[in-house]
Amino acid sequence: GDRGFGGRAREVSNYCVRLRGLPWEAKQDDIADFLARCEIVGGNSGIIINMDDRGRAAGDAYVELETREDMDTAVRMHKREMGSRYIEVFEANRLDVEKAKDKQGRGGGGNMGFGRRDRERAGPRGYTVQLRGLPYRVTEREVADWLAEAADPIDVIILMDRGRPSGKAECVFGSDREARRVAQNMHRRDLGNRYIECFYDGNDS
Repeated sequence: GDRGFGGRAREVSNYCVRLRGLPWEAKQDDIADFLARCEIVGGNSGIIINMDDRGRAAGDAYVELETREDMDTAVRMHKREMGSRYIEVFEANRLDVEKAKDKQGRGGGGNMGFGRRDRERAGPRGYTVQLRGLPYRVTEREVADWLAEAADPIDVIILMDRGRPSGKAECVFGSDREARRVAQNMHRRDLGNRYIECFYDGNDS
């Protein structure tokens, strides 16, 4: 492989997971504790917490693991609790991890959302529209595609309640104008067979 990638000495592990739904204040040590039964490559250097452009935690992280067994063990932690949050754990593509590490190496924030838009123009959590009444089986990608009729979100976070989808989501937009347009145009529109309520208070910028 290309050992000089991003000026780093070691290659990214072939066994990586993505953690989503992390508490905003979670540190590498918290993630290491959560995955205490897994061998993490390089200790804390194998934990990449994705940041927004303000340097705040974006609520998800990549973790590089030593073996496939470690990865399987990590994936079995899906929906376990960290603090008051249920953490989602997925297998991750090492190329995505490489990109995230490279971005951090350059001091940039990780654009983990849908990659459609940089977080550069967004506030700390961008301009957030709350959705209610979502079908329980809907994915974040489907919500993003549904919203795109009014504006493309930077990120969509389906909120969990005791490990199950709550029917609510937070959708982050790059501008106040886009968030307002979504709240006006998409309120009470249907997605699947549900009417979705959209709320935006406009004060989080």
